[in-house]
Amino acid sequence: MINRRHALHGLEKLEDTYGSVAFRMGLTVLFDWGQRTLADNEKVDSFINDIKRESEEREVSADSSGKMIIAPAFQCEVVRCAAALAEFSVWDVLAYVKKHVHVE
Repeated sequence: MINRRHALHGLEKLEDTYGSVAFRMGLTVLFDWGQRTLADNEKVDSFINDIKRESEEREVSADSSGKMIIAPAFQCEVVRCAAALAEFSVWDVLAYVKKHVHVE
């Protein structure tokens, strides 16, 4: 996993490489494609079913020696939350995050 400093440097480098306008539009595309995917209830249900199936397979697998870091039920809640977030514009979400979501 990339640490925060490297991530910020990488993002700055991307913005420098592509320019501010392309970078911002790239963010919009990233959110837009995610929003389109999450607006499709069948895709969301399919994704949730995949999470549940993979969880069941891990539980039955004799090779499974590790514990789950995130419970499947919580993973499903995250997907449902993301689907609800997809109803908002990317800029409203980013403005909210900037003002109300503390990130260290």
